[in-house]
Amino acid sequence: MTFNVPGTQTPAAGALFNYEGRKYRLNSWLCPVEARPPSTDVIGQLLDEIEAEELAKNPTAQRIKLRWCLPEEATHISGSGVGGCVARIVDIEVVGMVAWSDVDLAEANASAIRRGKSGHLACTLER
Repeated sequence: MTFNVPGTQTPAAGALFNYEGRKYRLNSWLCPVEARPPSTDVIGQLLDEIEAEELAKNPTAQRIKLRWCLPEEATHISGSGVGGCVARIVDIEVVGMVAWSDVDLAEANASAIRRGKSGHLACTLER
């Protein structure tokens, strides 16, 4: 049973992990969004204004925008259990794999790969 994606130290989709005293199942891989220059089009400028308003609400907070990515790019992962989580890979402890069939594990992996290839914004962490 493989706990990591071959050729990486990144946990595989379906891996079970402990994080902050709770157990989760890995759903997808995440990495920081690259900073982009200010927009020149109307929609981009509107989004820049919305982002500036959000920053003004709590200017001292550290914000990390994360996008879905492929395992080799990942710095964070998303997990589900009784609740959900987003965690840095270095902060988790992989403890096994879900007891699913090979078909179900392959589908979980394919789903995570599809999200990773999309590269869409997944969440923003605020500390």
